Amino acid sequence: MKWLILIIPLIIGLVLINFSIEEKISINEVCIKQECFKVKLAITPEEKRTGLMNQTIKENEGMLFIYNKEDYYNFWMKNTIQPLDIIWIDKDLEIVDFITAYPCSENCPIYTPSARSLYVLEISANKTNELKIIKKEKVMIN
Repeated sequence: MKWLILIIPLIIGLVLINFSIEEKISINEVCIKQECFKVKLAITPEEKRTGLMNQTIKENEGMLFIYNKEDYYNFWMKNTIQPLDIIWIDKDLEIVDFITAYPCSENCPIYTPSARSLYVLEISANKTNELKIIKKEKVMIN
């Protein structure tokens, strides 16, 4: 019983810290070369889980997934409406991998990057080809 008295305030404190960090992030766009994308943020576990499921985005829009540490973040396209380019970005704001992925509803493939990332950007499909994006390309997050 005594350990509950110690653990509960600790858990509440960690939750409050997490919420305050999430509220302070104010990112509006991600730019690659001369092209900027207005982004929605995926910060919470729920936002990351649902991503762009059942949503459409315009050519100049996207979703930026923000993580706490660099790792190999896998993605899939379950219940997405449109094909997307998935771009993995490291802590130095360099592109480490990218792929064009297609919607699915069952037996969806899982897309795994070749390197660790801190951010993942989803944008309209084929934008990486149009912009001739390469690995190690610098990204600006504003």
